[in-house]
Amino acid sequence: MKQHFLLSVMTLVAVLTSSHTFAHEKSVPSAKPALEKTSKQGKPWLRVTQKHNGSGVQLRYRILSEPRVGQAVRVQIELASGGEALASLRVDKSLNLNAGAAWQKSSTGLDMPLTKPGKTYQTVVVTPDSDGLHFIYLTTTQDSKTSVASIAIRVGDAPIAAPTIGEKVTTPSGEKIISMPAK
Repeated sequence: MKQHFLLSVMTLVAVLTSSHTFAHEKSVPSAKPALEKTSKQGKPWLRVTQKHNGSGVQLRYRILSEPRVGQAVRVQIELASGGEALASLRVDKSLNLNAGAAWQKSSTGLDMPLTKPGKTYQTVVVTPDSDGLHFIYLTTTQDSKTSVASIAIRVGDAPIAAPTIGEKVTTPSGEKIISMPAK
């Protein structure tokens, strides 16, 4: 009797664990990055995460062309606001920017007023001067609240390494350290 019960429990466990769909899987949200596929141009939209105390302007973007040194890279930006807002754009020094007529020159970069609620689409064109990781910075302001987001443009396949400050030194015990100047 005890063996029969044990065999029944083992069979039940085997059946439950072999099933690929568990009841709780349907209610668990996906842990994938904020990547959305679109069928129009085949390039994925990337959604920038919002902070609870930010401007409230939602930002999505997608890179429409392969980033290469000296070649124009098209980046489509979607801004969704709940009312009047302001978007400001600036780029790294290693990117040449052509933002289009909707953007107006200001002291901090280029500005575009969002005059009505809803979605606004803009395509900006940047041309990288070198391989590496370059950024487009987008600041949005709505109802006296500001958010800043960066759009990364990676050019080339070289590994990205943070610049080191200081001198690499090996101690007498063989430990490798970076000696940094004190101020």
